[in-house]
Amino acid sequence: MIDEQFILRVERLRDDLEALREDVRRKYPRTTDSVSAAELRERTARLAEVWMVDIAAREGVKEAVDADTLSERSIEFQRLLTYAEHSTIRRKYDGSIKNILRNYRPQIIIPLKQRRAAGSFTPPAQAAIAPLAKPLRQVGSVFIGHSFDVDSKVLVGALKRFFACFRIDVETGELPKADRVSLKVRRRIEKCDAFVGLFTRRDKLSGKREWTTSAWVIDEKAYALAKEKKLILIKEAGISTIGGLQGDYEYLEFDRDDPADLMLKLLELFKVDDD
Repeated sequence: MIDEQFILRVERLRDDLEALREDVRRKYPRTTDSVSAAELRERTARLAEVWMVDIAAREGVKEAVDADTLSERSIEFQRLLTYAEHSTIRRKYDGSIKNILRNYRPQIIIPLKQRRAAGSFTPPAQAAIAPLAKPLRQVGSVFIGHSFDVDSKVLVGALKRFFACFRIDVETGELPKADRVSLKVRRRIEKCDAFVGLFTRRDKLSGKREWTTSAWVIDEKAYALAKEKKLILIKEAGISTIGGLQGDYEYLEFDRDDPADLMLKLLELFKVDDD
């Protein structure tokens, strides 16, 4: 049930975020400094996991806290998790922590306390996310999150044709115009049964044979996860990370020079068994 211990954990997360922000600012005084210290990045990742695994995913929290509040915080924690995976300028840490802490008490802590007072839920020992096993009979529509470069456009067209063969409706987003998942895109994700994240190469990491991917698609994935959508994650070979914390979900890796192999992997995922 929502008890004092659980609420203290939620409050402690807020205090830990404030302490992290101060420590980051102390070590990196300029907003353009890159946060590279392993200890700070590890703390950031742990705090993101506390929210996404221990708090936001708990049964009953969604009944207590406004859905948009939960999804918006989940996007920001997903961003922090992504920042922690490699050196990232301090300004990005500042922005995400500021957005998380804004109205934290009235929007999160007080609703949880009210839920506790009204008689609450019994949370599971560990939040679990069901994998997308044999989804064909369950999925009638998908949202494809993707970049808007020319090469991605070709892949998105192939995916649309693939899903059309199974009579699965396809929704896509729009070119991002602000530092958030737009309301229009959120509503499109919400009305679909599953989220297809197409993670293609963007910028090459200095001194490494790895690439970044679209931050927008990672944000959209975080929103879909917060809305408990089924996930189909497709990652181009060479990408360093797609945001972590996929739970039990696996990803399909593809080579841009061999798109037919990706279609075969999708066919295997969507095929109907004889039994």
